[in-house]
Amino acid sequence: MTLISGDCWAQRIGADNMQNLGVGVEPATGDVWASLWNHGYTMRLHIDELNYANSTITYIGTLRDAGGAMLPGVSSTDLRGVGFDQHGYAWTLGLNSGRVWKLDPATNARAADLPAGQTIGIGTHYTYSDFTGSTALSFTAPRGFWTYIFASLFEAAQVDAIAWDAYVPTGTAAGIRIRALDAFGNPASGWLPADIGGVAQYFEYPTGAPTHTIDLAANGGPLIGWSFEVNIRLATTDRAVRPIVNDVRLQWQRP
Repeated sequence: MTLISGDCWAQRIGADNMQNLGVGVEPATGDVWASLWNHGYTMRLHIDELNYANSTITYIGTLRDAGGAMLPGVSSTDLRGVGFDQHGYAWTLGLNSGRVWKLDPATNARAADLPAGQTIGIGTHYTYSDFTGSTALSFTAPRGFWTYIFASLFEAAQVDAIAWDAYVPTGTAAGIRIRALDAFGNPASGWLPADIGGVAQYFEYPTGAPTHTIDLAANGGPLIGWSFEVNIRLATTDRAVRPIVNDVRLQWQRP
């Protein structure tokens, strides 16, 4: 048995300079977000479940500018809580600044439409978790994911295009991405389209189109591998209207 000695508080939540006072999981990606109250940054952890050594951490300047200086009118780094709204934006609370801050997962930065945060009243406000309540109420219908692995049974099969049929009405969206896997199920290529700043990107389905084909040769491909992992993202701004993917076909050839 190994005994841990010392400051129990530090052992519980880490070294003093990396303590977090709020953790949330992003519904769209599964990334873990945390408020680093001693620094004024929000941390984003992306876990690579196939190889944990490839997991990445991004520090998002929430109360600090690109040079690391505190923002005008902000004198404390104290951030508390992380929550996500129905559009996928992250929100965190500056306890002593009296402001909430909106973060854009697509850019890993403060949202362009609210760069200085928003004052929410006199005095400090206190939270540690999903203070928006939106996770339970909003995310079941607005966004979902589907993953499938196509096995070719050939060591060096080549995928040239993706053809798919879907119902994507106005106000909804469907996106698709693909990567090659080796015979053991490990990634043999990066995703197409490639991630940007650790954020997943997707080929978008044209709104209202009955069918759509993606030429991988014109988008960083083709892909070569034993099998191919396809990931589809479905989203809507109205829970009463949802996109539907009817068929996905890989146009491939054997070696």
